[in-house]
Amino acid sequence: MGKIIKTKNISPSKSIIHLELTKKEAQKLKGHCKKIHLFSEDLCLHYAKIIERGAKKSAKYVSIPSILRERKHTRPLQANYQKVETDSKIFYIAVAKKGNSLA
Repeated sequence: MGKIIKTKNISPSKSIIHLELTKKEAQKLKGHCKKIHLFSEDLCLHYAKIIERGAKKSAKYVSIPSILRERKHTRPLQANYQKVETDSKIFYIAVAKKGNSLA
């Protein structure tokens, strides 16, 4: 995984961040340089269960901890997933668009 090597505040709401990535990590971005979100594995504090279902437990689900679930009546309309692997960890990243449908 990459690391931040330098930051510079240019206004109260914006910063310039210099990153160090391996060539392989940069290639995985496939030229996408907008809408990039930074996160740290140290921020993952909530535990989730992995639920196995089906013949030979071939289907696996990750339950969303109740502390992270919204109590409002909004339902995600669409979700996209990505799997990022490092030498010692696997990150499953889900992005859900917000919606107000109750159906």
